[in-house]
Amino acid sequence: MKRTLFAILLLIAFTVLLLSACSGKPEGRLSELSDSELTEYLSDSGIILPEGVELDTARGMIAELQENPTHEPPVLGDTRVTELYEEIRELLAQ
Repeated sequence: MKRTLFAILLLIAFTVLLLSACSGKPEGRLSELSDSELTEYLSDSGIILPEGVELDTARGMIAELQENPTHEPPVLGDTRVTELYEEIRELLAQ
């Protein structure tokens, strides 16, 4: 009985460790990921960069929002950039 209980507790502990290691959020600051890691993370999170928006622009938005989550989005004629800014804000709030 004690062995069974110990095995079950051990299995639960390993499961928790495995799930925490596989969580979707990368280690460290999102703005400091490599280009490929950042592209993959944004894609996995359902964020697609609009045509004409460079990854460095998105990285700048991420860095800005990491420093100040209430920062206002840029005012541009293109609403796609504002929408991207808000999607990134929501992603960082998770």
